[in-house]
Amino acid sequence: MLCPRRLKVSFRLFILLLPALVGCSTLIQRSEQGRWVEIGPASTLTLHQPVSIPQDRARAFISNGRISRSSANYRTSCALEVRELSRQGPQQVSAGRFQITRAQHYWTEVAANLHDWGVFIQVAELSNGGGQPLIQTGYRFWLERTETAVDIATKNPRKAPNVMHLTCLGILAEPAEAYPPTISELEQALGNLATLRL
Repeated sequence: MLCPRRLKVSFRLFILLLPALVGCSTLIQRSEQGRWVEIGPASTLTLHQPVSIPQDRARAFISNGRISRSSANYRTSCALEVRELSRQGPQQVSAGRFQITRAQHYWTEVAANLHDWGVFIQVAELSNGGGQPLIQTGYRFWLERTETAVDIATKNPRKAPNVMHLTCLGILAEPAEAYPPTISELEQALGNLATLRL
């Protein structure tokens, strides 16, 4: 039988080593009642057609398989994001495959003026005056181009676009009701524009 002091030391050592034993992984649920899938090193994003990032913008939003002007707050949407802005016009992200080098859980708080009225009536007992924040939760996938394109005219490797990540978020809701999207919801958001293999 272990003495109490040794038991404390063993327990502390176990707590310190737990992250190394378990590892840090991001899990996504396949469907609402489906199994959980770990995002592994073979995960990829394949763009089936070029995506245009508007001038002076860092992202293009994708919702229901189409490029949209803004993120959809009432359904799952994704944003393909770049590091550098283009000041001369839209920049094109060519079709191709991207390796997912890292995945992380992500959330954002959304501020909006939902009432345009001059007078707003509120029952004092229902709020502290600050209101309930609305958030979107989801995933950020860090991307790296897997194949190197070659410029046909010069036969030199063409610089890969400065794609940084794909961020996919679920619906806008109060924190207790904001759930990250499932894989099937991500597939619906990307549609025929892209394929996410996790």
